[in-house]
Amino acid sequence: MIENKDEEPSNQNEPSEAFINAIKANQIVRPHRCTLRVKDFVHSFTHFSLRNTLHTFRIFIKCMWANPGEEPKDPILFLPPEEIEKYEESERAGNVRSRLFERTSTPELLRQIKEYERHAAEEANEKF
Repeated sequence: MIENKDEEPSNQNEPSEAFINAIKANQIVRPHRCTLRVKDFVHSFTHFSLRNTLHTFRIFIKCMWANPGEEPKDPILFLPPEEIEKYEESERAGNVRSRLFERTSTPELLRQIKEYERHAAEEANEKF
């Protein structure tokens, strides 16, 4: 194996740039396509209205039974606009799961997570 001497040696304990960007973009755990509906249902409990709670639950169930792309178009009632915008941004980027149980991590990502955790533990030990 020929090594290029011009390249700087990489520190094996540091997580890769792609992994750090994935953490910053919150792409490690991808939301489900009905995430907004279940959050809206949970938030409806704070408004003490049985009618609204049942309505949001019914929309959530419709969403879960719908085929991908055919989700209900009813408005979100109780979530703040920032949360809706964050979800829509993930959806545009293609980071939304369509199935309830879906494999969301790759062996390479798992390796990088373990590497990052080991590095963080070493840093914590060095501080003490």
